[in-house]
Formats: sequence, C-alpha cells, structure tokens
Amino acid sequence: MMVGGGISAALLVVVVAIIISTQQSVNVHTERELEVSQRVVSQLINYRDSQLRQAALVLADDFGFRQALATADEDTIISALTNQAQRIDSDLVMLLEPNTEVIVASHEISVSEMNAIRNFMEADTNSGAAMLVAEQELFQVVLVPIRAPHLLAWLVLGFSVDRDLAQQLQELTNSSVHFVAGRYTDAPSVISSATEAKQAELGVALQSNAISEWLASYNEQGVWLPLGMDDTESQQTADRAGVYVFLTSSREIAEEPFAPLQQQLIVIVILTLLITALVTLLASRRFVEPLRKLAAAAGDIAKGNYKQKIVVRGKDEISTLAKALDRMQSAIADREAEISFQSNHDILTGLPNQRAFNRDADLLLQDNKPWTLVILNLDNFRNLNDMFGQSVCDDILKAFAHRLVELTEPKFSVARRHGNEFVLIYQGATDLAAVELEKVLKAASQPIEMEGVRYSVALTAGLAEAPVHASGRDELVRLAQFARNKSKQQKKTLNIYQTGEDEPYLRTLQVSAAIPDAIKNEKFTLVYQPQVRKTDHQILSCEALIRWQDPELGFVSPAEFIPLAEQSGHIFAITQWVLRESLQQIGKWQKVLPELGLSVNLSGADLAEPGLLDVIFSALADAQVLATSLTVEVTESAVVNDPEQAIEQLTKLRAAGIQVAIDDYGTGYSSLAQLRGMPATELKIDRSFIMHLASQETDKTIVQSTINMAHKLGLKVVAEGVEDEDTAKLLASYQCDVLQGYWFSKPLTVDDFEQWINKE
Repeated sequence: MMVGGGISAALLVVVVAIIISTQQSVNVHTERELEVSQRVVSQLINYRDSQLRQAALVLADDFGFRQALATADEDTIISALTNQAQRIDSDLVMLLEPNTEVIVASHEISVSEMNAIRNFMEADTNSGAAMLVAEQELFQVVLVPIRAPHLLAWLVLGFSVDRDLAQQLQELTNSSVHFVAGRYTDAPSVISSATEAKQAELGVALQSNAISEWLASYNEQGVWLPLGMDDTESQQTADRAGVYVFLTSSREIAEEPFAPLQQQLIVIVILTLLITALVTLLASRRFVEPLRKLAAAAGDIAKGNYKQKIVVRGKDEISTLAKALDRMQSAIADREAEISFQSNHDILTGLPNQRAFNRDADLLLQDNKPWTLVILNLDNFRNLNDMFGQSVCDDILKAFAHRLVELTEPKFSVARRHGNEFVLIYQGATDLAAVELEKVLKAASQPIEMEGVRYSVALTAGLAEAPVHASGRDELVRLAQFARNKSKQQKKTLNIYQTGEDEPYLRTLQVSAAIPDAIKNEKFTLVYQPQVRKTDHQILSCEALIRWQDPELGFVSPAEFIPLAEQSGHIFAITQWVLRESLQQIGKWQKVLPELGLSVNLSGADLAEPGLLDVIFSALADAQVLATSLTVEVTESAVVNDPEQAIEQLTKLRAAGIQVAIDDYGTGYSSLAQLRGMPATELKIDRSFIMHLASQETDKTIVQSTINMAHKLGLKVVAEGVEDEDTAKLLASYQCDVLQGYWFSKPLTVDDFEQWINKE
C-alpha cells in the first residue's frame, strides 16, 4: 500500500507541474500572437497612411490643380478631387481654406473635429496623418498643404475605418480587431470584426471600465494599440480620447493543442494507478502469478496483440509453456507483419500499392492542404509486352520502379496502382510539382538496359491538385488521368489539369448515362425534311430526323448521342423507335399523298443486328405502308467494319422492295469497288459539296461528275444541303433527281410539315 501511495503522490506532482507548464505556454503563445498582430496592424495602417499621403502630395503638386485653386475654378477643383479619390478608392475628401473654412467636403465635420484639424494646421504646416470622425463614421486621414508658393489650401484625404477593415485585419492576424474611438469618454464608439453582440458588450465594458471582466468572459487576452497619440495624451484630450486598436486573442484556441496531452495524461494516470493496484494484488498472490500471466498472454494473442514479452521465471512445466507461447506469438507476429506488408505493397515492384495510396490520399485530403497527384504511365508498355513477353516486361517494371524511387525521393512518394500506371504524391502546388517532375521524367525516360538489351521507355504524366481541383480521392484520380490522356494526345511529356476542361467529357458521360432512360420513356421526337423533284419542286419524300430535348441536358444533338448510343449498344433500340414512329406517321400522310416516301438512317451497328429485317417488316406491316415507300440510308463508313454482313442485310432489304441510299457520299472511306458491290438504288451527295456549289468550281466538277457516274450506274441522285436558288438551278441543270435543304424547308415537326404540304 505504501508503494501505491508513493506512486500516486508522484503522479499528482507530475500532473500539477504539467498543468502549470501548459498554462504558461498558453500565455506565452497568446502574447506572441498579439505582438505579431500589433506589428501587422501597424504596418497596414502605416501603409494606408503612405498611400493616402502619396496620392494627396501628387494632387497638391499638380500645377493645373493649384492653378484652379488660385483662380477659384470650382468645376476643375471638384473634378480633380473626384478623380484622385476614385483612383485610390478614398472614402473622404475635403479641401479647406488656410483659415480652415470648407471649400469642398464629401462629409460634414463636427465642431470638435474641425477644431482638432485647425489646431493641427496652426501647429504644423507640413503634411500629417490623423484619425477623424465624420457623420458618425471613423476615417483615417492625411492633411497636406497646397502651396504656390504661399499656402493656398489644405487637402484632406481619408480611408474609411469600418467593419470590413476590421475583418480584413482579423483574417491577416488571426486576432479579433476592435477600433475604439473615445476610449476614455462616456460614449466610446466601437468598430469590431467580432459579432454585433460581442461588439455591443465591448462598448458596455468600455463605459463601465470593465475590460478585464469582458476579456475573462470570453477567455481572451488583449492589447491596446494607440493610433496617432499615446495613452497619456489620450487621457488629456477627453473630448476626443484618441483612436485605438484593441487586439484580442482567444486562449481557447491556444489551449487546443494541449487538450490531447491533458487527456493522455489523465489516461496515463488512471492506467498507472490501475497497474499499481494490479501489481500489488498479484504480488500478494505469487503462487497463481504464472498461470494468470499465461492466461492474459493467450487472451492478448487472441486479440492480435503480439508485442508483449511473456516471461515466467523458473524451470518447471509452466515456464516451459510460457517460453513456447512466447515463440508462438513471435512467429504469428512475423507472419502477420508479412501479410500486412503484402496487403499494402505491390508484390512485383515492392512499391506501395493502390490500397496504401488510397489510405495516404485520404489522410492528405483530411488535412485540406495543397498537394499534387501525378498519374504516370509507360505508354509503350503494351508494345513491349507483345514484343518481349510478360517475364521481360515484369523485369522492366521492377527496374523502372527502382529508378523512379531513386529519382523522386524525397520530394515525391511513389506507388503502383495497377499495370503500368504509377502514382506520385507531391506535397505542394502543381506548378512546383511540374518543375520537379520535368527533371524526373527526363531521367526516367532513358532506356532500361538488362542483360545487354536496351528497352526504350515512353512516359506521359498528368497532374491534378487537391483541394483546388477536387476534394475527393476518386475524382482527383480521374482528373489526373484526364490530364495524362490529354498529354498523350498532344504528344507532351506532362500536362496539368485545368479547371473545367473535362466538362465536355462529363457532358459525354451524362448523355451516355441518360440514353437508356430516354429510350425507356420515349423522350425523343422526330422532325421531317422534305425532298423535292428537281424540275417543279414537288414533294416526293421526306427524311425522318431524330431530336432530343432533355429537361436537364438541354438540346442533345444527334451528332452527340448517336455515336454514344452505338458504343453503348443502344442504337438498335433507338432505330426501332424511329422506324415505328416514322412509318406510322407516313401511313397517315399517304392517305393525302399516296406517293409520299420516307427515308430513315441506319447505322453500322444496325446492319450487324440479326433481327433488323424482322423489325423493319413488322413496322411496315403495323403502319400498312408498302416496302417501296421506305428508303434506308446508310453511310459508306457504316459498311466498312463488316462489309459482307452489311451488304447481305441490304441485299435482303432490296429484294423486299425497300430502297437503299448511300448517305453522305464522298466523305466515307469506301472505294468505288465497294460502291459497285452495294445493292444501292440512290446516292446522296454530302452537303459539304453542295453548300458552296455556286461559288466553288472544284465542287461543281465533283458534283457534276458524281451525278453522271451515278446515273450511269442506274442510281437516283439526291443532293442535301441546298440553301439557295442558284444552287438549286445548278443541280437541276446537272440533272440531279431530288433536292433537299433549307432553301425548300428546314426539318419540320408533324404539324409544321402538314402546314407546309398544304401551302405547296
């Protein structure tokens, strides 16, 4: 018991000593912070004085301004004062006669303030600075004499001392800033960066001379900084009482770093007392001590604690068991350490793996400090793997990882995410990281030599900064990968992500994600563009064109979502909807115009669908429209991927009476031999050759020769993109069969199309 009491007393002394030391450290820290805040505030006030003085002296030395004063040119005086005030954002402007009579003033000055200015002017004929109250507002002003060469007037310029300035100073100093005018008067004025309630309480404390109590209520320390006069002079001038800056700093903030220490100290004291009691109890039970130790050790091992040392003195069976248990926990600890290492490190290169990177990145993001993520890839790794095999490439990766660590430490930390992708972390901004990374990449891209063979390495890197670009790990990785892909596209070594440059990519993701819902809920609409005869411009057919107006995405162009639908495998569902809707509409219109035809676009993916013919024939039957009324339009590029299957599908459609048109002719990748093999009945010349036909001789030659060739092949020719009368006449003279374009009509809704037909 005596030992326990002695240990408890010693712990109490240590606790008291630490608490006293902590309080002293808090006091010193707070005082130093207030000293720094004083210097910062003084420098900023002096800088504002200097800015005002310089501007006032410039205007006072201006010959035109002095001449305006001498001649009493009021307009010139006001204009000059206004311009100079606006140039420096001055809030107060005054021009005074040598006898202090006001010539021009932006604010009304009280009698007491005017007397103070008069005293200054009588005491000193040089320029000076002061604090001034005008219209119940506080201003920091300078007074500058204007001479030519005798004294013409006094120029007064001032900046407002307001809550915004106080809050700006608080951000710079981390201390609360309070401007106090009339400190020793009955009605002091306070301008504070604190809350309005706290500011009001400070005013009451000043009136009742209870500043110490006010500071104690907020657990703060404060210091007074006089502006323009010292403390003694302030008390002697009771009507003005001077202007002060009262800086206060919170002790609670200073005490925060010590709070964990105090908590740990309490835990240590409690644990120590418990251990003391336990040791005393065990000492009294020496006969059961070995068994209790072994039981406790077994329990710790079961919980995963392998750091304890099991010691049981003696040579009996219990000590032998204790030694065996100790060896067992050491072996288990070694195996778990190896497993833990492997779980956080890449087996091939020994670098930290993606799991370790995720952990480190999340910790950095929690600190909210700037750091840079670098995604680095070996661009030619796939080629190396194809040429030399996996074993050689594994050795290349290990050698490159070793080189990368040597080149980047200690400025970068390196990890391997997967494959040939490495991640580097730089604890700083991207511009600094890019400078360092340029040197690393230059050295790292040197060929790797193994067993006399040199293997070239091509590297690209992308950089993104947290938290500027992203505050989440996955988003930051995505942006860095985006920057790396861009550097690869631009054939650059590295590229820094710029805010907003991935918006088109995000737009693509949003559009791609919205396509299934648009198909399911039929959010698409169709418009129809007439196709007319070359001679009398009578309507022969119309082309169905799809449109998508999404509530969130806005208008989505077919050029935007059709390629995405093809990539995602949704294009055939869209094509089915277009065929069904457009054929139903044509069936209705054919009751008025029996010969009206319909053109519908098919993609290469549609031609690869085995069920395409069933869908088309089913839609024709449901709409009660003849197969000869339908024309399917396919581009040359749609046939390139699998020309045999595409031509087989088109041949079956043609055999059923459906017309086949080659769309956008002249812009694809097929040859004339492929054109010869297609079962086409119609050729559509691309709009790029038609839009400038009237003015471009080259386009005339291409279009005229294309029409002649198509006619000789037995094909009908359609020209799309006809936008003026001259082009229409030229095409008619070239014997182009069908014309389509804005000159005749833009794509129309169902209602507008019917009105257009009635007008025709």
